Amino acid sequence: MRGGGLRPRAGDAFGLGSKDPSLCSRSSKRDLGLEDRPICRLHGKVLGLLGFGKIAGRLAAKAKALGLVIIAHDPYLPEGVFSALGVKRGGFEELLSQSDFLSIHVPLTKETRHLIDAKALSLMKPTACLIKYFPWRSGG
Repeated sequence: MRGGGLRPRAGDAFGLGSKDPSLCSRSSKRDLGLEDRPICRLHGKVLGLLGFGKIAGRLAAKAKALGLVIIAHDPYLPEGVFSALGVKRGGFEELLSQSDFLSIHVPLTKETRHLIDAKALSLMKPTACLIKYFPWRSGG
């Protein structure tokens, strides 16, 4: 299952940059309101990664190849992990305010349960896309 978790996530994330809902694997069941959105170029857009594990790292590599700028926030990793992949390490508020696409890669725990709340959403760009991909298993 090499990269199995990444393909649908990358497709959903980058499919949102287009008006074509078929590019999002789960869009057939939901109205994403894409008809009124202009097509956007991904080059130069900012992909924010909340959590920087294996899947987020693979997504960062693919996104960089498409010309996206990557900012990641994971307080548990040393700086070298980010710099080795050419990813900017950012603080939580910087991540929220700078991201055009914010992809969440953290498990649901007591610590993360209310991480993306009304205050966090208010810090995001009005045009930002929030993509939540993480295991909904409670760690406590």
